[in-house]
Formats: sequence, structure tokens, C-alpha cells
Amino acid sequence: LNTMVHSFMRTRDSNDIASTLAESKALTHAVEEVFATFGKHRLLASRQDEIRTGLARHTKALNIAASASHRHQMSADHFLAVSVPIATTLYAMGVHSGETDTAQIAQAKRKLQASFASSRAAVTRFLVTLQATDAETVHEDMKRFEATINAQKVTGQERFDEFIDYIRSKLPAYRDEAYSIAQAVTIEAEAEAEINKATTDLDRILDQVKRTSSELRAQTVAVQLADMTTLHRSMLGVTGLTILLGLLLAWLIGGSIARPIGRMTAAMRNLSTGELGIEIPALDHHDEIGRMAAA
Repeated sequence: LNTMVHSFMRTRDSNDIASTLAESKALTHAVEEVFATFGKHRLLASRQDEIRTGLARHTKALNIAASASHRHQMSADHFLAVSVPIATTLYAMGVHSGETDTAQIAQAKRKLQASFASSRAAVTRFLVTLQATDAETVHEDMKRFEATINAQKVTGQERFDEFIDYIRSKLPAYRDEAYSIAQAVTIEAEAEAEINKATTDLDRILDQVKRTSSELRAQTVAVQLADMTTLHRSMLGVTGLTILLGLLLAWLIGGSIARPIGRMTAAMRNLSTGELGIEIPALDHHDEIGRMAAA
């Protein structure tokens, strides 16, 4: 969106304006979707109002800038359109001169042509520079041209007086369009300053969200590593205990088998020597050893 805003501010193209407004609307919608999904998360819970306020300021200023830019372009086109008849009339007035012109009329024509040229040049220069000082010049030169027209009195020379009346009839539109350009550019400048300020505030908020997100991610990783370490230690402990229990059980089982067999071996050795009065061990066992003892 920032890239598109900068492009729009640079070109003032109607397509760029439309694209920027559409992107702003899409961004607002996307942010609301994020809030709907993750709004209760502590990462965003405390930032929602700030982000919404910043976006609302940005959108409002963007709409004002777009409207002022459209007005600026329209006023510039209208200014050029209304200036042409005046320029044509002044040219015709200069051509329609001759022996009938008095010195006073000749001087009036020169003064009118000079003041008009100065006013139109001031507006043209302002359209190029868009500087506040040039806007002041527009107002000064326009007032000077208007005063020159209004100061012109009826001379009695019909053709000249008709020219003056015609220019005087076109003067309000010419003046108003020039002032409209200056006003639109002023509004544009104020809106663009507000856009820049809102953008700076949003960047600051989003940077804070990013930093907080990184901190939370680091904390989560640390907790996970700690849990994994604890689990690893627990598994080692359980494994060691299982091995010990297995060894103990093996010793017990081995002993329960080896001891009776050892006693049986000793008894069989005594029997083989003819000693029949010995006690046969393991007669009470109910397993293979017991059956061997009974035999």
C-alpha cells in the first residue's frame, strides 16, 4: 500500500488513485480478518484499537488526497478551458487596433495583456512546482488582473468596450478555477502530510508487534527446549530404572532355577555313591524341577 501511495502522489494518475483506494480497502478487510482469527491473542489484543485508528486515519487522509487530486486535475483542465477565450479576446483586441485607438486605450490594452499573461504564468508555474510561495503569487497576480479589468471604464469605443465586457464576464470562472487549484493543492499537501504521519505511526505499531512476536517466539522455543530436556532426562531415568529392574528380575529368576538344580545335582551325586538316606530337594515344586525330584 505504501508503494502504491507513493506512486499515486508522484503521478496523480486516476488509475493509480483507483488502485491505491482499492488496495487500502483490501488491507482494511485483511486486517479485520486477522483480528477475527487472532484478536484474542495477547500479541494483538492490546494493539487492535491502535491499528484500527491508524488505518482509519490513513484511509481518511487517502480519500481526501484522492478527492483533492481529482479536483486539482479538474480545476486545471477548467482553468485552461476558461483561459483560452480570454487569451483569444486579448489577442483580437491587440489585432483590432489602429488609428482609432487613443493613447489611453493602447495603454489599457498593454496593461490588460501583461496582467493576464502574468496571472496565467503564475498558475502554470504553480501547477509545476506546487509550492506555497507560488500559490501566494497566483492569488496576487489574479487580484492584480481582476483589479485591472474592474478599473477599466467605458471608453465610448464600442469594439473595445465589448472586449472588456466579455473578459469581465469570463473573469469569475477564470479566477475561481485558479483559486480552486490552489485550494485543492493545499488540501492535497495537508492530506499527504497526514498520510505520512499515519504511515509512520502504523509502521511503529507494526514494528512493535513484530518485536513482541519475535520475543514470544523465542520464549516459546526456550520453553519447548526446556520441556524436551526434561522429557529426555525423564526418559533416561525410566530407561535406567527399567534396566535395573530387568537385571534384578533376571537375577531372581536365575536364582530360582539355579539353586534347586544345584541341590538336585548334589543329591544325585550322593545317590550315585550308594547313599540312599538323603533328602531329595524340590519335591514340593510343581514344575520340571519338581518332576525331576519325584523321579
